[in-house]
Amino acid sequence: MKKIVFLALIICSLMACKTSTEEDTKKPEETPAVPTDNVRVRNSAWQIVKSDYLEKLIKGLPNITSLDGLEKEIAAYNAENTDDQWFLEEGEQVPIEEAPEATVYIVDTATLEIYFQAVIERTDLQTRRDAWRSTVEVWSDPVTGALIDVTLYVDNVPPEPPVIVPPAPRLWVALLDMTAEKVYYSEHYATEAEAIWRYQMGLTIQAEVYNLQDVDDGIDVPGDVWQAYIGETEYSF
Repeated sequence: MKKIVFLALIICSLMACKTSTEEDTKKPEETPAVPTDNVRVRNSAWQIVKSDYLEKLIKGLPNITSLDGLEKEIAAYNAENTDDQWFLEEGEQVPIEEAPEATVYIVDTATLEIYFQAVIERTDLQTRRDAWRSTVEVWSDPVTGALIDVTLYVDNVPPEPPVIVPPAPRLWVALLDMTAEKVYYSEHYATEAEAIWRYQMGLTIQAEVYNLQDVDDGIDVPGDVWQAYIGETEYSF
């Protein structure tokens, strides 16, 4: 009888050890990469992005342990879509009536000149955006009727137009013997209009005459190339 009890104790001990070992080596349950129950992605119309998209997004990014990857996907979408933007909403859901207002711009695609801008209630965006999307397709010059390529921006501030720096005034004129590398005549004028008049009415004609004639009169050297100059600084070789 003692032998039977002893064997039973040994068997129980082995079973206990096996169970303990299995529990020790069992992998802990993996937590979701993104806490989807408390996180939503909304678009400009304040609609929640379809959940199946969010699930595919998370499954495609198995190593994510924070919202960084999701925020990168949102940024990529926003960079590719000017008339719709995605927003990451965490915590309590904000109803559309309490959502921030939407900004709208219609901008010349080439020059970035703003033709239209507005701030509207989020509840009105869906309907009015559909109308704007149709409008930009037929946007035209009010005078000529020619179509203008424009871009609709929603919740997205368009880039600043490039700063155009006007050229410096051209106040210096000169008559140049390019072959001899000699400045025959050089003068500065108080206004650009005066300089342009002198350049057009005198120096260009004189340079053309010298280039056509073949007489050494002490000024013109036969075969030399003459050129008129106008610029912001005095010419020098």
